[in-house]
Amino acid sequence: MTALLCVGFAAGPGVAHAADWSGLDARHYDGPVHGAGALIESVPLDPALSVTGAGAAYRILYATVDQHDRPAVSTGVVFTPRTPSPPGGWPVVAWAHGTVGLGDDCTPSARPRSERDDEYLTHWLDQGYAVVASDYAGLGTPGLMSYLNSVTTARGVVDSVIAAHRMGLALSPKWAVVGQSQGGAAAVATARWATDFSAGAGLDFRGVVATGTPAHVENIVKQAGPDMVVPAALADMTVPGFFTAPLTSVPGATEAVDAYMGIPADGYDRPVFLGVGLRDRDVPPELTLRFSEQLSANGEDVTLKVYPEQDHSGTVLASLPDSTPFLARQFS
Repeated sequence: MTALLCVGFAAGPGVAHAADWSGLDARHYDGPVHGAGALIESVPLDPALSVTGAGAAYRILYATVDQHDRPAVSTGVVFTPRTPSPPGGWPVVAWAHGTVGLGDDCTPSARPRSERDDEYLTHWLDQGYAVVASDYAGLGTPGLMSYLNSVTTARGVVDSVIAAHRMGLALSPKWAVVGQSQGGAAAVATARWATDFSAGAGLDFRGVVATGTPAHVENIVKQAGPDMVVPAALADMTVPGFFTAPLTSVPGATEAVDAYMGIPADGYDRPVFLGVGLRDRDVPPELTLRFSEQLSANGEDVTLKVYPEQDHSGTVLASLPDSTPFLARQFS
């Protein structure tokens, strides 16, 4: 996949130049991989790849696990605020990025941030949070990126926060996760398993903010089959032609899809914030609305904010007046 194909639901076309690895090119890493969350290496991030509000910026390589529960590595970035750290260190916000592409040249830490993401991450830095942003395993590192795999991306996000705390920076153990689109699903999955996956690391998970979240998108995938309706704009792709029988007719297929993409609607130990734009044409708003209803029905602490005039990308910044005080309360 070329750099020109590095696009996301909301990020727009990728910048047409080679990825910049900041002196830490881990695409063919074959060194030792110790326990998940171990910090393998950190280097200063190329200033051209930083964000406006960052005081210092680093590119990191850390240990995690892949979709087969095998040792793996991932890269990411760590941004610190321009302001001095408070007593106890900067609280941490983990950023779970949206769809950017599946090729190594699409790795977020090796490319300039979009204007929207620069503004969004700068906002959290200006609020006094350090930001840790995983690239996800397999994106800029060996192996395949496990797209929309809930458990794997959650592990990758949690392990990035653990690794950041091993850099010697003034970081508080208190942390939360925010995410958009693919990253919205990753953020919610992270919230579901954050306490379990960080056990013994001394971290204190506080909550999640997710926008444009494709929750339960696996239910759409399971509809794949010869009778699947294809929008007119995609008619030439003849998606139904890929199938001779419904996907659900394959033994074990439903269970495999659920295990890969599923996000539980219960079992959360911290509050959940969901933002949804009703003009979203990339992730159907109904997915978030239905997921919020399920969380509420299960007694989970969920805050739903609806933005009638916002599309998929617009919801990210539009949610800040609501998500900022929400997150501040979780850290109080």
